[in-house]
Amino acid sequence: MNKILKINLQNCFGIGELKHDFKFSADSNVQLIYAPNGTMKTSFSNVFDLLSTDKTSEIKDRVFKEKVPVVDIQINNEPIDKNSILVINANNKDTVKSITKFIASSDLKRRYDEIYNELLEEKNRFIKNLKKQSQSNDCESELKSVFEDDETIFDYLERIDPLLSGKFESYSFKYNDVFDKTNKVKVFISENESLLDDYFQRYNELLTQSKFFRKSDNSFGTLQANNLLDSVKDNSFFDAGHTISLSTNEIISSKDTFSALIKNEMDKILKDEQLLNTFEKIDNTLSKNPALRSFKSVIERDHNLLVKLKDYEEFRKYIWLSYISKLKNENNQIVEFYKIRKNELKAIISSANAEIEKWKETIELFNSRFYVPFTIGLENQSDIILQSAAPKLTFTYKGSKLEDNNETTLLNLLSRGESRAYFILKFLFEIESRLSDGQELMLIFDDVADSFDYKNKYAIIEYIKDLLEKPNVNALILTHNFDFYRTVHSRLSIKDCGFMASKCDEGRIKLFEGKYTKDVFNNVFVKNYKNRKNFIGIIPFVRNLFDYLSDKEGSEFLTSCLHIKLNTSAIKVSEIHNYLIRVLKNKSEITLDFKDKNYLDMVFEESNLVVNNISEYSIDLEDKLVLAIACRLKAEIFMISKLEPDEVTSIKKNQTLQLYKLCVNKGVDKNALKLIDKVNLITPEHIHVNSFMFEPLVDMSINYLVDLYNAISTLHADVTQVA
Repeated sequence: MNKILKINLQNCFGIGELKHDFKFSADSNVQLIYAPNGTMKTSFSNVFDLLSTDKTSEIKDRVFKEKVPVVDIQINNEPIDKNSILVINANNKDTVKSITKFIASSDLKRRYDEIYNELLEEKNRFIKNLKKQSQSNDCESELKSVFEDDETIFDYLERIDPLLSGKFESYSFKYNDVFDKTNKVKVFISENESLLDDYFQRYNELLTQSKFFRKSDNSFGTLQANNLLDSVKDNSFFDAGHTISLSTNEIISSKDTFSALIKNEMDKILKDEQLLNTFEKIDNTLSKNPALRSFKSVIERDHNLLVKLKDYEEFRKYIWLSYISKLKNENNQIVEFYKIRKNELKAIISSANAEIEKWKETIELFNSRFYVPFTIGLENQSDIILQSAAPKLTFTYKGSKLEDNNETTLLNLLSRGESRAYFILKFLFEIESRLSDGQELMLIFDDVADSFDYKNKYAIIEYIKDLLEKPNVNALILTHNFDFYRTVHSRLSIKDCGFMASKCDEGRIKLFEGKYTKDVFNNVFVKNYKNRKNFIGIIPFVRNLFDYLSDKEGSEFLTSCLHIKLNTSAIKVSEIHNYLIRVLKNKSEITLDFKDKNYLDMVFEESNLVVNNISEYSIDLEDKLVLAIACRLKAEIFMISKLEPDEVTSIKKNQTLQLYKLCVNKGVDKNALKLIDKVNLITPEHIHVNSFMFEPLVDMSINYLVDLYNAISTLHADVTQVA
C-alpha cells in the first residue's frame, strides 16, 4: 500500500521549519537522508521519539523558547499512530521499554495483561492501606528490602500470611524516623554498640530480678503482660470470680490491681538509675547528630525501643509484620486472589513456552551478525515471556562467562563502538516484538552505526535490509556520515539517491534530491569535463593521480594551478587540458570553448559567479571545490605581495602554511593573518582530495566558503602584482 508521510515541523529543537512529503510504496519503503552535523538529524529524531512517548509538550525551540512549536506529522492525511514509531539510536543507553515486551501470542499476552492489571489493582489498594499504618514514604520498596529481593510482593505476602495469627505489639512512631532510607539510625546503632550492650545487659538483669517479668528462653515481658491485661480489661474475668495467682503466691482479683502491678514493675525497670544513666549517654550522643533528631524524639518517648533495636533488621521485620497484622483480612484477601491467578499464570506460561524460540532467534541473530568480543545468552526463559521485568541475559566475554554477570560489568570492558553494538541488541528485541504483534512500523534510524567499525556497519545495514522485506515496515534512515550514506544507498539498492538536507541561517531546512552516491570523480567531474567549474574541480584529483604514478612533471604543473608559483599567472586552460588527458585519455579529442582562457582569471570568474548566484541551501561539491581553490590562490597572492622573492622561492613544501609563517614574522596586519589562518584550516581538505574521500566537502556549509572568499577578495583587491 502506498503511503505519504507528511512532515510539518516548526521551532522544534533548532529546526526553524521543515516541510516535506515522503512517499513510501511496496517497492520503495525506505527513505535515506544525509544531514550534515548541526542541520536537523538529532532534532528530527527527538521529535519522533517524544511523539511516540506522548511527550509532545516537551517539544520546543531550546533557544527561542517564546516561539510556538508546530508538530504536524501525518500518514495519508491522518495523524501518525504514535505506537507505530520507533526511534533507533545506538547512542541511547536507556533503550526502550522494548526488552520487556512479550513475545507470546496476542491472546496469551492479552490474558496475561488482564491478570497483571487485576493484581496491580489489588496491590495498589493494599499498599494504600499499609501506608496509613506505617506512615512510610514507600511501602513497596521497604517491603522488598526487608523480605526477599527476587520475590514479588504477592509472594512474600503469601509467605508471611500464616505468621499474622499471632499477637504483635503496636508502636506509634513514624516508620522512617527509625528505619530511615539512608540508614543513619542503623549506622548510629552499629557505632554505639557498646553503649547499647550496656543498656541491654542492665535491662535483662532487671527483667530477671522482677517478681512479675521473667527473662528466659521463653521470656514473659511487656508484650505478654499487655496482651494479658488487654484480655481482662472489661473486668468480666474477675467479676466471674476468677483470680490470677502469681509465682510469688500473690493473688490478683481485679483489673485495677493487675494494672497497678504491671505499672509498678515497669517503673522499677525503666526508672532504674543505672539504666537511666546509660540512656542519658546514648541520648547525649544522639544530640550531637542533628540528622538523628527525629530518632532521638522517638526513643525519648519510649526507652524500651533501645532493647528492640539491638537486632535492627529483625526488629524492622517485626514492625512490618505488626503493620500487616492490622490488615490481616486484607492480606488474606490479596493472597487468596493471588493463589487463584497464579495457577492461571502458570498455565499461560506453559502454553507460551513454545514461543521462547523467538527470543533465541533474536539473540542468535545478534551473536551471528555482529563482530563483538562477547556473546549473549538467555536465562529464566519460561518466565521472560510474561514478566514485566527485563529478561535476564548472560554474558560471555572472549569465551569466559563473566563472574559478575551484569550489563554494567560487560559495558566497562567494551569499546565505544562495541557498547553501541550491544545497545542495538535491545532494539532488535523491540523490533522483533512489535513485528510478532503484526504492528505497522515507522522506524527512524538515527546514525545507528555511529562509531561502529566497518564489519558492524555492514551488519546493521544487512539487518535493515532484511527488515525492509517485511510488508508492514517503513523506515527513515538519517546519517551525518557521508560514507555511511553512500554505503546504505548501495547495499539497500535504493532507486534514487535519497535526500540531502541543507539549512539556511534562519533555521529553515530543505531536503534536496541526493547526489554523489556513485563514483564522484567519474560521474560528476569527468562526465562534465566541458563545464568550467567541473574542469577546475578535476585538477586536485588528477594531481593526486600524478603523485601515485610518479609523474613528477605532471604533478608539479598541476601544483602550479593550486598554489601561486612563478608560472601560475601565465597558465592557459589548453595547457592544463594537455596534462589532464595523459590520464583522461577519452577526453583527448575534446575541444574546450574556454581553452584560450587564462586559468587564474577563469578560477576567479567562476568563483564570483558561484558567490553571486549562490542559494542559501546550496549543496554542490563543484561550487565548494572552486571556492576553496580560489580562496587559497587569493590568500597566497596577498602573502607573496608582502614578502621578498627569495623568501618565496626558498619554500619547498607546505607553501600556504610557510607563507603564513613568514608573514607572521614580518608583522603583516593581524586581521589579514586571521583570515589566512582560516584558509589554512578550511581549504586543505577540499583541495587535497586524497583517496577520493568527499565527506569534508559535502559536510561543510558553502556559506563558510562564501564568507571566506568575500573576505579574502578584499585583501586581493589591493594587490596589483605578484612578487
